[in-house]
Amino acid sequence: SDSGDFDVKFGPELADIDPEKTTKIAALNDWNFKKAFESLGYPAECSSGLLFEQYIVSILKMLGVKNVTYNAVRQSHEGRTSISEIDIVANHNGSLTIIDCKMRSIEDEEKGKVESIFDQIRKAYQVGNELGGLGAKIILLRPNRVLSANELLLAASYRIQVVDPTTITKIIDILASHFNIYEVPQTLINLQKIILDSQSNQIYAGMGSAPFKHDWDNQTRQSGILDFNREITKLQNDLNQDWSVFLLDGKLYVDFPIPVKMLRLQNHALSDQILDELQLLTHRMADLNIVNISPKRARVKISFLPEDSYQIKGFFQSRFGKSLFQPLA
Repeated sequence: SDSGDFDVKFGPELADIDPEKTTKIAALNDWNFKKAFESLGYPAECSSGLLFEQYIVSILKMLGVKNVTYNAVRQSHEGRTSISEIDIVANHNGSLTIIDCKMRSIEDEEKGKVESIFDQIRKAYQVGNELGGLGAKIILLRPNRVLSANELLLAASYRIQVVDPTTITKIIDILASHFNIYEVPQTLINLQKIILDSQSNQIYAGMGSAPFKHDWDNQTRQSGILDFNREITKLQNDLNQDWSVFLLDGKLYVDFPIPVKMLRLQNHALSDQILDELQLLTHRMADLNIVNISPKRARVKISFLPEDSYQIKGFFQSRFGKSLFQPLA
């Protein structure tokens, strides 16, 4: 702004954070950074959002990005109202970078707690231009929000680099490349591996708790015998959809109802049609085998190369909804 009728304040002084230890404890606690900070004795009085910003700043500083601040809030003199807020600002090698980082999820948008991702992208672009003109680089960090193809296209049109659950396992590589840093400390390599291992152990990508909670019933707990099909049904009810994906011995399995349009097909034709539909869904990156077909349901094993694992999971994570094969809007 040219008017000068505002003040700028910044977040609390950054504690001396060990990002590797913080990542390890956060990963064991559903990515609760408040709990991680408290466990390590770091100041944790501020909001979880600010703690996440501090965590990212500590990573940048360990990478060698020294000229960096967080939670920059521009306030008007009159009424002390907030005009704009920038999560992280870094000036490295004469280049300005703005990092808009939030732990938001798509559920937050659907419940109206936050603005839509389209508005978030446009706002990040506007703030970037106000602060640094066309030369400012912008990173949208959303570790709990998978962006669709159209959302990624919008971000690309604004020259915004996106880091979402499908790429969060490469966060250190991405930041090092962005800031042209060629020697990455071992502790940050370890940090990235912790995130990778954490994501490998769950079907729900991101740095947050699963979108549903599950309670075992007393009968199952007492007998020690798990009725797997019944638990799959409960899982689908929790997710408010009639299909589910689960991981077993390094293989993904998808359990789903056979679409009505296929029910009249003979067994061989039915199997071919089901596999064709799933091949399209996974962009033909997986080896599919039908494990079981009942009169109304099917279960398919999905094998894939290790380097394709996150993309394959992403296909299913982006399709939350009642029907697996219903076209997305």
